[in-house]
Amino acid sequence: MMRSLLLALLVLVGLPGLASAQTVTPYTPRIAGQPMTCMSPEGVPVAFVPNTSLADVGLWFPAWPNVPAHVEYNPRLLVQLPPEAQLFWFWHTCAHGVGNASSEEGADCGAIGSMMRLGLVTGDQVLALQSWFVNEPVRVPWGHRPGLARVRLLPGCYSQAGGAVGVSGSNGQTLLTGQTRLPSAPSEEYPGVKRWRFCSHIPGVSAPTSSGHVTQGSCDRERSRLQREDANYVVTDCVLTAVERCTARER
Repeated sequence: MMRSLLLALLVLVGLPGLASAQTVTPYTPRIAGQPMTCMSPEGVPVAFVPNTSLADVGLWFPAWPNVPAHVEYNPRLLVQLPPEAQLFWFWHTCAHGVGNASSEEGADCGAIGSMMRLGLVTGDQVLALQSWFVNEPVRVPWGHRPGLARVRLLPGCYSQAGGAVGVSGSNGQTLLTGQTRLPSAPSEEYPGVKRWRFCSHIPGVSAPTSSGHVTQGSCDRERSRLQREDANYVVTDCVLTAVERCTARER
């Protein structure tokens, strides 16, 4: 029910003029404590809708009948990331969604470039972000989290955007580059986190989304709760999988 209410709110505040009159709206989510706005090349704002049942930091959803394309994100997962990683996630997702980046590397560079132009990141913070990606174990489900190959490219993204990044940051720490020796990357950059998941949506109202759970019992209980609260929900069976994206399916 909560998710359908949030998506209904998205439709109700779908006019940019109305959104700009509000302090915080889906068009100005607070990321790392700061209001952010993602705009398409045509000047259309993209909505970021909070969804605490989402089994990922955030996912882009294409347009659905009566619901515009939007991002759903889990604020409980997002706040577990350091501020620079939260901002990187936002601008990476924005670069993908508005059509400026067709690859993960392109979205990474788009994120770093946007952050630099807005004064949200310095060369030293790019260094800190690199170090975090390399050394921090995967604790938060993040389907597009950069692996080692992409992490090497971040200083170049900063330089391409006009930032001055040398061999070392101003604090003397060495930046990782394409020539830096790193541990061998795993066969999958981010294999995903296996959870008991089911997909749910309300036809004509919401896009399909995934709900991840540690046990099959909790997955079945949440699935039953949704159906009890709103008979319009279309849900799939609970399965153990790392796949977090859903597509529309009939009962």
